[in-house]
Amino acid sequence: FSGNGNKIYAKVIQKVNAVNPDFVVNVGDFTFDSLPRHWQDFEKVTASVRVPYLTVVGNHDVIFKRNYYESRYTPPNPETGLDDYSFDYGNARFVMLDDANRTITERQFQWLDKMTQTDKKKFVFAHIPPGHAEWKHNLSPSDSVSARWVTLMEKNKVDYVLLGHIHLYHDKNMNGVQYLVSGGAGSPLEKNPSFGQSLYHLALIEINGDQVSHQLIPVQTELRADGPTGFGTGLDAGEIDAAIDPTPEEQQPGLSTQRAPSALRRLPHRF
Repeated sequence: FSGNGNKIYAKVIQKVNAVNPDFVVNVGDFTFDSLPRHWQDFEKVTASVRVPYLTVVGNHDVIFKRNYYESRYTPPNPETGLDDYSFDYGNARFVMLDDANRTITERQFQWLDKMTQTDKKKFVFAHIPPGHAEWKHNLSPSDSVSARWVTLMEKNKVDYVLLGHIHLYHDKNMNGVQYLVSGGAGSPLEKNPSFGQSLYHLALIEINGDQVSHQLIPVQTELRADGPTGFGTGLDAGEIDAAIDPTPEEQQPGLSTQRAPSALRRLPHRF
């Protein structure tokens, strides 16, 4: 990658602070390779955020195991064994689903079903989109997992499913469920995609009583990050270890007892 990724991400954080939402969610791939030194680069930029900052784990974040992420961000959920969590805020429920392993397990489906059976407005966040139509590629969940996921969202009348992984902005409604793909915070953008918009951006969700709306907020910059994307013809996350040279300590980092920086804080009412 070029050195521009963190500079672009800093502009994204500046835009977050200017918009000043109740909280912000990053839907994963905080680093390219999950090495501690690159986590530290990410955290240095993120430390300037002035609103609560929540995370959803991405496939790039677990390449050299989950120790760093789980010790500083999201510990495993005892119901699922993975880094899933949820919370209520106002009249809405927010469900953070860990599909970094490119699938959803049976335990996760049971938990997801339970968490989305509520009369509140429902928002599900995950990193990798279901392998549906234009989103399908070699890192997508299987056809059966994807179909089950989409069907469950429809059954429980989820309002929004918010996703990352594909480096662009794309929104579409499928049978009453609004889907947003938001992957534009500093990584290389998809080149000439057949859908969506390749630009650096935020996706703003506004809840006013029973009404929910979304808005694309571009982040203006002439900077561009260079490198492969998982959706395009670039490296599969599972092949990255052949392209980088981590130290032995970085390959299997020990669990840290240090907490995440104070700027990275969660809202209450986590399940």
